[in-house]
Amino acid sequence: MNKTSKIICIIFTAVFVLAALVPLAGMIFTGGRVNDAEQRTPASFPEIVADGKLNLDFGSGFEDWFADRFALRSELADANGKAMLSIFGTSPEDSVVAGKDSWLFYADTVADYLREERLTDAELQRLVNSIKLESDYVRSIGGVYVFAAAPNKNSIYPEMMGPLFSQNEGNSLLERLNAALASEGVMVCDLKQVLTDNKTSGQLYYTGDSHWNLYGSIFVRDALLEKIGSAAGINVSGDGRAKETLSDGEREDDLLKMVRPGEPKMFERFSNDSSAVNYKVKGRMASLDDMLIETSCEGTPLRLLMFRDSFGRALIQPLANTFSEAVFTRGVPFDIYGKAGLYDGELRTVVVREIVERNLTDLLKNAPVVPAPSVAEGSEVLKSMTCCEKEMISVEKGTGSHGLVRICGIARGVDDSYSRVIVKAGGVYYEAFPFCDASSDLREEAGCGFTLWIVSESDVEIEAVYAG
Repeated sequence: MNKTSKIICIIFTAVFVLAALVPLAGMIFTGGRVNDAEQRTPASFPEIVADGKLNLDFGSGFEDWFADRFALRSELADANGKAMLSIFGTSPEDSVVAGKDSWLFYADTVADYLREERLTDAELQRLVNSIKLESDYVRSIGGVYVFAAAPNKNSIYPEMMGPLFSQNEGNSLLERLNAALASEGVMVCDLKQVLTDNKTSGQLYYTGDSHWNLYGSIFVRDALLEKIGSAAGINVSGDGRAKETLSDGEREDDLLKMVRPGEPKMFERFSNDSSAVNYKVKGRMASLDDMLIETSCEGTPLRLLMFRDSFGRALIQPLANTFSEAVFTRGVPFDIYGKAGLYDGELRTVVVREIVERNLTDLLKNAPVVPAPSVAEGSEVLKSMTCCEKEMISVEKGTGSHGLVRICGIARGVDDSYSRVIVKAGGVYYEAFPFCDASSDLREEAGCGFTLWIVSESDVEIEAVYAG
């Protein structure tokens, strides 16, 4: 090796070593700060000694900790994301799918897009019966119930998913559910149909975000108000917002910031002054992402109770501007009884259950707080069901809520074809939610799950479970 070659090797080695040390040295100045744009919990520093023993996994734990904190990590991740999106048309994050023309989608929505069977027919009917129990209770107290599932972005814009994904024939879970609910008499606001019908008027979802944009939310609001007004027999109008948007309000794209953490924030607002807030907030509100928001306004003679997720965020202000009183909650379980059944006032209550399409199966995990309706002894529905005696049942009683006691259980010896569950407790027959609540330790056990809320001042014995 000649002298020139040696010099080149030394320079190359020095540059390589310095480049490798930059991320470590930079931590001295950054303090190992973690960019929260990736929406995940960073690895914590591992313990050298764990449970009184030397931690043999310290090396891998330290590697994970360092990988989440080295200097310039955000900048390098942003450059990598930009390169993969622009050059290869792919996403560096498993949770994000890159579509056409810079469109991004949640990977969790691919199963719905492909029309994969996320629920069997029996499970779908359990879901339908669960929602019907909610609806029936609200109607029994004189209220209006509306089920409104927010479509996944690729359900409205399937053409932007790209050639790698080919849809199967048949209906999606959302389409099957909406049709089944309507056939059972549950009021459904078909937001997929609403948004699909209005696609030609302008873009309704953000390109780099999973949610509908402000323009799309206007069509959703109008559809909800039309459905509510029709059921309540009154004219329910919106607050007159225009259907155009301008760049004058800060927001972030949830998908884009996962693959491009250095991407600047986006801006958007309604274009006219009629979007001014006319409602008043009860108590304190930190942001529209609060778990509970309560408002009052000089509006229609109705009280709104909306159980919502992140899609409902864009609806809070326009709906709060419409209803005399409104409650927006993300709390689990959904306390319909406490926030609607115990309400004493002159306003008629409207309950809106909003949930995004990709999370529909979550409705078979958490039972809302609704008093279980009684079933007449000797009714035809009982005669057609399989009876499980007491010795075949495991029960777990939860904490009470507003005088109600929650009972979760598993009845063994029942196959997976059941869709309704009736529980005999204290000599009374009750219809239960046909699944064991996710918070119960019994949920992982095999058998027919059930959850019910009943009024009880003393201990109640479960005598039998009927499933069919």
